Parts: sequence; C-alpha cells; structure tokens
Amino acid sequence: MKNAIEPATGAEPLATSALGSGVEATLTDSETPRIGRYRWVICALLFTATTINYIDRQVLGVLAPTLQQEIGWSEAEYGNIVIAFQMAYAIGFLVVGGLIDRYGVRLGF
Repeated sequence: MKNAIEPATGAEPLATSALGSGVEATLTDSETPRIGRYRWVICALLFTATTINYIDRQVLGVLAPTLQQEIGWSEAEYGNIVIAFQMAYAIGFLVVGGLIDRYGVRLGF
C-alpha cells in the first residue's frame, strides 16, 4: 500500500503514523523536530530566573551596612524591613504558586 503523503524530497520516510480515516502521514529529514537548541534555551531561562531570585533575596543583606549608614537605620528597623521583604516573598509564592498550578508552568514562565 502506498502512503497518502509522499516525501517531497524523495527521501525515505522516518516515521509513519496512521491518522483516523486511513490516511497515513510521514516525516522526512527536513520535517523532524529540532528540539536540542530549544532545550538549552529553556535551561538558560530557568537558570536566569533562579539567579535573579537569589540575587534579589541577598541584596538587602549585602547593602545593609551601607544603607544603615546613609539612611540611619537601626538594627531593629533593618530587621523589620527584612521581615517585611520575606513576608512579601511568602505571599507572592502562595499567589503565584496557585496561578502556576492553575495555568501551568509553560504559561507561568
């Protein structure tokens, strides 16, 4: 039996799958999905998002001595700022986590 869709380049089909109505489709070398580079783009995006998250969390700790001198914060005021920052992160994680669960990771990122 001959395939309903012939390869355009005359190449041998790589895969054949039956479609519901008896029509068969084939993939040629030029139609194969190339996901190798796409994977690395996703890895780079995940790495960048994670790095920004960690840097964002550490900025107050690194800048604390400078900000205490320039603005005049006491240790207690600095502690309150850190607590408020961490509470905002916790609330954000709860809200965004619910959205990611509802709409999926692909749309979330």
